[in-house]
Amino acid sequence: MKKLFATASLAASLAVIVSLSGCSAADDPKGGGEGSGINTVEDGKLIVTFGPYMPYSGEEGGKAVGLDGDMINEIADRLDLEVEVAVTDFAGMLSGVQTHRADVAIGTINWTEERSKSGIYTDDTYYNPPVVGGPEGTDYKTIDDLKGKKIGTVTGYAFVDAIPEIEGAEAVLFPRMEDVVEAFAGGRVDAILLDPLVVTYTAQQRPDIELKTNYLEAPTPEQVKAKPGLTALLPAITALYTGDESVEKALTKEIRAMYADGTMDKLIEGVGGDPDEYLIAPTEVTDRRIGVDRKEGWTPPSAERKSAE
Repeated sequence: MKKLFATASLAASLAVIVSLSGCSAADDPKGGGEGSGINTVEDGKLIVTFGPYMPYSGEEGGKAVGLDGDMINEIADRLDLEVEVAVTDFAGMLSGVQTHRADVAIGTINWTEERSKSGIYTDDTYYNPPVVGGPEGTDYKTIDDLKGKKIGTVTGYAFVDAIPEIEGAEAVLFPRMEDVVEAFAGGRVDAILLDPLVVTYTAQQRPDIELKTNYLEAPTPEQVKAKPGLTALLPAITALYTGDESVEKALTKEIRAMYADGTMDKLIEGVGGDPDEYLIAPTEVTDRRIGVDRKEGWTPPSAERKSAE
């Protein structure tokens, strides 16, 4: 499946193949110093690389910010590691991990079966749910609610394949995310399909355009089978991307702990997201990893989330 919910600039770099290997087998970590069991590039540090893509990832005063930035800062703190940031583009951050100049790449990096064969992913961090931006007063909940609508998105996004599968819907394509937003502001499209937190973030930053965040029900397996393009409207699995098995295991351990103690809920809420939408996904989504880079019997971190009980 193509990378879902990517920016135009990042999507252009998705063909980069990173020559990394399989799943974790390191001993349980106890910290980031020498002999700790975590093989970081520099003892006591976690070198984190990402592209600027708020509200997912950004840099302020030498610190990582945004959802993924806050997440990695929390994980590093729990591991007693100092975070050092390296801001680049999508190709550069993958290359940084590949060549072991960086320990981990962050910033809504979607898991796909193809990419999992050339890189080491942590357990799921969150799921990018299908979100439709619409005018205040609208209530888009299902695919049927989008019938006959003009829907704006960015050329090259996976949404381009989904929109024609919606009865009577018209895809209106633009080269940049900003152009999609301005088309909505000018009334040239009825709705927009972008990365979910981008829709929420835009609504917060641009109250003048009266943009509403609508969480869309994911298509059923039957709908996807009948119309494969709707795959783009399934929640996308995101995870942290590393080149070292011991680092992956250490990060995964803390991700699962953050689900269990409610920290992940707070991080999602902090960027305006609904934790029930971002931290839970249908089994047909989460189970895609089983037999690929997770063994039989594996469960996603959401199984440990107290709020899901």
